[in-house]
Amino acid sequence: MWVDASRAVAVLAVLMLHFQMWIIEPYDTDPGMVTQAWAALSSFMEPIRMPLLFLESGILASSAL
Repeated sequence: MWVDASRAVAVLAVLMLHFQMWIIEPYDTDPGMVTQAWAALSSFMEPIRMPLLFLESGILASSAL
């Protein structure tokens, strides 16, 4: 159960990064407080986003094999 929740958090963190890269940054000419908070949260998640996703995928793959 915790594996699924942790993987969901990792997937949402990756989606958040892609949303920031493709939607917010190109069209945001006047960064407000919400945009700055979004960028701060994204940079906070940066060091754990992909390693967590790969770790969870590896755990789930090993149980499937």
